Amino acid sequence: MTESGAPDIHLEEVTKRFGDTVAVDRLTLSIPRGSFFAMGADQRVDLD
Repeated sequence: MTESGAPDIHLEEVTKRFGDTVAVDRLTLSIPRGSFFAMGADQRVDLD
């Protein structure tokens, strides 16, 4: 969190759609400074 106490990253009620498909529905998220955060998306990256 910053010195004011607010998180460094804050998302509120985020929705993501692809056509009629809702991929993310009303996500609220706060991530304080110094935290490590990861969300899996079933994607793969190949480094050659």
